[in-house]
Amino acid sequence: MSTSDAFSIPAGENLTCLEFSPFKNSSNLLSYSTLDKLLLLSVEFDVISTAKTSQESKPHKLSLKHFEELSSFDLTGITCISWSPLTKFDHFNKFAKLCVGNLQGEVCVVSTDFNDGKDLGVFIGHKKSINCVSFHPTNENILASVSDDETLKLWNCNSGDIITSQPLSNIGISISWNLANKTCLGKLMVAEQKGKIRFYDVIKHNDENIVLHPIRTLESEGGESLIAADWNKVDKNKVGAVSNREYFVWDLATSYGFPEETKQSHCGGSSSFRWSNFHSEVFMTQGRPKHEMKIHHRGYREVVRVVCV
Repeated sequence: MSTSDAFSIPAGENLTCLEFSPFKNSSNLLSYSTLDKLLLLSVEFDVISTAKTSQESKPHKLSLKHFEELSSFDLTGITCISWSPLTKFDHFNKFAKLCVGNLQGEVCVVSTDFNDGKDLGVFIGHKKSINCVSFHPTNENILASVSDDETLKLWNCNSGDIITSQPLSNIGISISWNLANKTCLGKLMVAEQKGKIRFYDVIKHNDENIVLHPIRTLESEGGESLIAADWNKVDKNKVGAVSNREYFVWDLATSYGFPEETKQSHCGGSSSFRWSNFHSEVFMTQGRPKHEMKIHHRGYREVVRVVCV
């Protein structure tokens, strides 16, 4: 990435997590955490065409137009962030709701109207550090979390009560939702540290009775330990994950539990895997050395782009 393609926002030292809002009506909101704070910002970009003539078809370039800190919360030890579908940020409605997990095993739900209104709820139930939290994509009252205590929990965000708790065979590291199944609340993917990825139907009988029905399990090649995993947002048959130095891709339509593709991701170790929200064959891995980020396209043999932060 050239210098002209890059831009920075002052965030101080010890940044621990960062998440853009995934929803169209609030996609310019950014949240990040430091050792003792959760901060919410608005970020605006200009899209600049690099074509010299109208006939040229070159990629556009982003330029940082404006950023502004909107709100903050005093929270320590944040390990993960998830945005609620209730979040809106336009001329008529400004409201944000997020969930964070922390090292103390607390699930914290925060909300703000970006004026004087702030709310914080702390949900107690996990016994060890939280590794991933995820709001249901359309039902703002349901939240999932996994932890070092080897459990998956679904929460009622209104009451803070645990709806259901599912034992895992190992530490839970990642969660992803899939709404393809119209007969239930959706499907839930849960990745475990020791190489298993489990899938559940989330069946709702009423607001307080939601059942997790196991569907299938995937395994990493050779039982390799996993660092992170994600379910493709565009092609629901694709699942990806990273271990220490490799990435894996499964095709649920043809796979019998083991990955169809395994390649080296980062020579110094991997830390993250994310599918693109818009393209079924594009994904990102992050790792070492130098907080390296790679953009992969499954149609190309080589990595599309490498960025060192």
